Amino acid sequence: MRTKDLLLEGSIQSMDGVNSISWWLARILLLQQRLLDERSSSLFDLLQVFMNETLGNFGSVEEVVGYWGSKLREGEARTIVSMLHLEVGIMEHIYGRTDSSRKYWDALRGIDKMARNSLPKAGGSEFESSP
Repeated sequence: MRTKDLLLEGSIQSMDGVNSISWWLARILLLQQRLLDERSSSLFDLLQVFMNETLGNFGSVEEVVGYWGSKLREGEARTIVSMLHLEVGIMEHIYGRTDSSRKYWDALRGIDKMARNSLPKAGGSEFESSP
């Protein structure tokens, strides 16, 4: 069941910002994981659900522009997509899924020129792999 189905009944087409709820819930779960001593598989399962839903809503510049349209300033759609790919990459990295995290960071490098020099290179990781 989708998050928006749990939170709301009826039509949500007229409500602005509802699609970002999954992203905020994923951020809260990721924070909770960082507070735990060990990795939690149940949190990871929930994170996967929320991040996949968020990627479906905001995974490309076109989807972000389609959702917020004229409310965005120039370059904001690209920034939102970049943040999403960065956060999904960090989540995957925290759970030791380096190949998957690299996929999102590579996508981020293609979206954001500034990220090209600040992310780990293909051969290794600069980030700590434990929570």
